[in-house]
Amino acid sequence: MVKNRVRSLSVLACPLAEWRSHQRQSGITMTSFVMAVLLVGIGAGTSLRLLPLYVDHMRVRSALRDTKDQLIDSLRNQKQTDVKSIEAQLMEKLRERGVVRVTRQNITVTPVTSGFTMAIDYDARTPWIGSIDLIVHFHLEQEAVLP
Repeated sequence: MVKNRVRSLSVLACPLAEWRSHQRQSGITMTSFVMAVLLVGIGAGTSLRLLPLYVDHMRVRSALRDTKDQLIDSLRNQKQTDVKSIEAQLMEKLRERGVVRVTRQNITVTPVTSGFTMAIDYDARTPWIGSIDLIVHFHLEQEAVLP
């Protein structure tokens, strides 16, 4: 009984106290909203910067696959092929596809028992924010051997 009297006296003393106890908070603050937009913006900007690097990577992979198929055909027909001609053929396919990040120094062709192993190992770099760059390392390997 005494508790109810104290409560009712406090309500009479401050009518906003009763109103505030029933008020519910909802939504996010402006600071939280700005932080969320900032994080989404940084993620989207980073994705847009990395997209051309991965498109080039798909072109390099396709050129390597096509070269492997041609090399297997040459091996089946018992045509003489050497490392330099394979590198030149691969560079030509890369040039056709518009890839400029891969040079001849990034290509390694090694003879194996019944064919060749081709590897392309390169880094792709793109500017990100200010003086910070994004660097992606790619390593592709294809083995062109007769079964």
